Amino acid sequence: MKRLLSILFSVITVCLAAPANADVQIRLNASFASDVLDDVCSNQQIDEAAIRNSTVVKDMLAHFSKFRDYFTMDEYIAARKSAATCSPPTPDYFRFTEVIENREDLRRIVDRLSEQTNGFSGATTDLVNAYTPAKLKYDGTATVIVGGPSCGGWATDGGFYVDLPCIGDDDVGLRYLIAHEIYHGVQSEFVPTVAEDAPAEIKIFDSIIREGSAITVANYADIEDPGAYTKLSQRINRKNASRTDENFDLLDLAFVFLAKSDDPADADKVYNIGLSGLFDSPFYYVGAEMVQTIENAFGRDALLCVMGLQQAEFIFAYDAAYEEDGRALPVSVMNAAKDVRPDGPSFDSCL
Repeated sequence: MKRLLSILFSVITVCLAAPANADVQIRLNASFASDVLDDVCSNQQIDEAAIRNSTVVKDMLAHFSKFRDYFTMDEYIAARKSAATCSPPTPDYFRFTEVIENREDLRRIVDRLSEQTNGFSGATTDLVNAYTPAKLKYDGTATVIVGGPSCGGWATDGGFYVDLPCIGDDDVGLRYLIAHEIYHGVQSEFVPTVAEDAPAEIKIFDSIIREGSAITVANYADIEDPGAYTKLSQRINRKNASRTDENFDLLDLAFVFLAKSDDPADADKVYNIGLSGLFDSPFYYVGAEMVQTIENAFGRDALLCVMGLQQAEFIFAYDAAYEEDGRALPVSVMNAAKDVRPDGPSFDSCL
């Protein structure tokens, strides 16, 4: 059974049920997780060259190095070497202590999940399809991770990653996490891509749109019998719901700060405070309120249409919708949207 995961997940493609004229597919791949577990406490030399060439490792480090400069290849290699000898790394940037302590349970969980692939994926797709435009095609890969920095998941172009040690036996929580990350893949097919040299304001708008809609797609508050990971996510939901006014105030401060800054690195500071897990991602929930307000005012089709326009149009769509249901955006945010608004279709073309 221990090797069943690697065999099944590395070759299986799950064609997710989708609405008419849509073509959504997801490949599940746990071969990376299996290989890591093979090394942990093996007292064998790791294949350093293979690890350094691993696309999964490179994607992981590229993502998390945006938040902290110690997420480097050398630090990861050191952690893998330490885990291979059953010694928790110090410092444990990649959370291998959990993997070492729970390696048998992790094997059991991934083997069980491999036997539930079809039903598990179908239930996940039901969440995603509700906010997927008709005729959209998506084909991505879900990679199960052990020995990663996050408690949750993250997305890259064409694929997404889920952290298994943090989730454990919480199958429903895992389903919602996968739905959140799948939806980032779906977004890549209809939400405009932001250029690397785009103004910081556009990048923040883009993240608010993507994360707010993904939170809406997979809302942990809807789970009635929560497991451990779901309880953690529901706690974060409640915390942000209780401070919604303060989250909007923080957004105001962020855009006032950006308006007075000439340093591109300051956008990273805003991102780390508002859009990383360091402070329970307050701008995710600002985005979720904006998504729900636009949908309540204009309907879901209009929401998806607006999301397909340039990012500033989402801000103006919310400004038009909030009088019926929602909060006014700060002047600093509206001014930023006016400054970066490009020529092209406006949000009212979607209404």
